[in-house]
Amino acid sequence: MINFGNYLNVLNTFFALSLSSFDPKKTSFAISYAKLIYCMALLGFIPITYPNIVRILRENMLKGSGNQLSKLLASFQSTFIYILNSSLLLYKLINCKNDVSRKNQYIHFKVNFNNYLKNAKLKKGRDNRLFLLVTSSLIIFALQAISLIIVTLRVLHRPIHGFQYIVVHWFYYFQILSSGNIFLERILQFQFMLSSINRTLKENLDISRHKIEYRSKAYQMTVFCKISDNLNNLEELNSKIYSFIRELIQYDAFIMNISLLQKVLEIIVPIFFQFVSRFLSNEHYHTEPLFIVFGLIYMICNCCSLLIYITVCQNTENEMSTTAKILHEFPVHKTDDRLKESINRFSLQILQEKRPISVCGMFNVDNTLLYSMISSMTSYLILLVQFQLQGVGSSKG
Repeated sequence: MINFGNYLNVLNTFFALSLSSFDPKKTSFAISYAKLIYCMALLGFIPITYPNIVRILRENMLKGSGNQLSKLLASFQSTFIYILNSSLLLYKLINCKNDVSRKNQYIHFKVNFNNYLKNAKLKKGRDNRLFLLVTSSLIIFALQAISLIIVTLRVLHRPIHGFQYIVVHWFYYFQILSSGNIFLERILQFQFMLSSINRTLKENLDISRHKIEYRSKAYQMTVFCKISDNLNNLEELNSKIYSFIRELIQYDAFIMNISLLQKVLEIIVPIFFQFVSRFLSNEHYHTEPLFIVFGLIYMICNCCSLLIYITVCQNTENEMSTTAKILHEFPVHKTDDRLKESINRFSLQILQEKRPISVCGMFNVDNTLLYSMISSMTSYLILLVQFQLQGVGSSKG
């Protein structure tokens, strides 16, 4: 079974997004007090570094563009990021016990699931989509990091005073970017499990339809009993996966709100900043190709990252729909009563358990809060531009 968590564990620990440690002897997670202290230290570090970071960005933006609006944009963007960072770390600290409990439940379930794979009760198969999605996510993360660093260095003026604060600024940016990748890795694990269940169901369907048609009734009865037992096990696994996804969505909804708001912010603000640099700033402020190219790359990467989240959730939702479709294709009228009962029970379980992922593949987040904050953010930036164009505030220079 694929496990991208091992590759991301060091990254999550570095950004204080994982507050637990795994004990191989007990095969369970426990709260790591060293990571807990590290997370608390980062949370306390934010109000200490925030004033200096904002001051450095404001001064350099004003010095380069000669326009007060660019200084206001820098203040707005950095303030919003640090509010999101503080909320993220605080939420991690408050929910660290629940996170450990969910991890322990999941790891015990994963052991059982892997046993089914090893015993060939489930068809593992190969799904290049999972590899491509994770690879593209990591590539986009790297491009976002590189473009952010280059654009920031372009804004800053030599000599750079307080460069250590800029490094901290980058750290907090990358922290939110990594939080979205945690959700991606977890939902991909469940997508893989659902895909394995569907492959096994398809094989059982093929056996019941074609491979025993001209065999003796005794042989058919034996095969139907095996399929029935297999369906009962698959029903149990499927129900557990639904439960885990529901818990994941419930727990990570707040984190995904933060990640989505950060991405929307990094899409909207560069558009306003391009407007400011082209029409309201000094003549040569926007002419450097490096600044334009990497500024656009950063914005495009955020758009692509959003599309990857939606695609992963959409694929998971499709796997859930496929399970019901395969069950519907079983020739119930040609099977024995035991297999018929297993099929009906599995179908009822799918009908009764509401899908944990919403329509259009978007994970269940607080949509009202999300749309409200996005509209408020956009309205505020539009007002800044309108006031500047009408002569409210300082003029260029």
